[in-house]
Amino acid sequence: MVVVSHPTPHPCFRILPPPDGRGLRTAHPRRPPIHHPQQQARSSAPGCYLHIARLCPSAARGQQGFLLAEVLVAILLMALALVPMMDAFAPSLGAVDAQGRMLVMANQARGTLNRVTSLDFETLSANQGNAVDLATLLGSAEEAGKETVAFQGQTFTPIVDITDAGTGLGGLLEITVRLETAGFSTLKTDD
Repeated sequence: MVVVSHPTPHPCFRILPPPDGRGLRTAHPRRPPIHHPQQQARSSAPGCYLHIARLCPSAARGQQGFLLAEVLVAILLMALALVPMMDAFAPSLGAVDAQGRMLVMANQARGTLNRVTSLDFETLSANQGNAVDLATLLGSAEEAGKETVAFQGQTFTPIVDITDAGTGLGGLLEITVRLETAGFSTLKTDD
């Protein structure tokens, strides 16, 4: 029997004899050879086969894993990629906030306009002017307080303007409600 020794053998592989007993065999006193007929390689000598057996227990069971350093590097790379992605989404988040603010202000201004328009023509005509006092127009400070809106920690009160749109003839009023950047206007006639 011929004994082959490799100067630096790989710890997970051994050369084993073929099933018929011919071939090469490694000399390793601590590990007996393991036969795996599926893993064969033709040697350079005629008639000899090299059988390779895996001796690493974790590899033999199909278990593979990652080193802690590899996991940490992967987390670091993901964190470095996440920062520019969040910067890319920042303008859209700001736009959503601005649109939400505009929507709240527009809805409140529209509601105030509807409430003021529902008042009778004589009350509106008696309170003409720019920046009409809502407490006087609606009858009380409590009623005027119902028209204020709180948004993101700030309180906003709509501004109501009532002007004569009948060019001095009377019978037609223009009512405008402004709240931040939202503004609505309508006409009211003497019924």
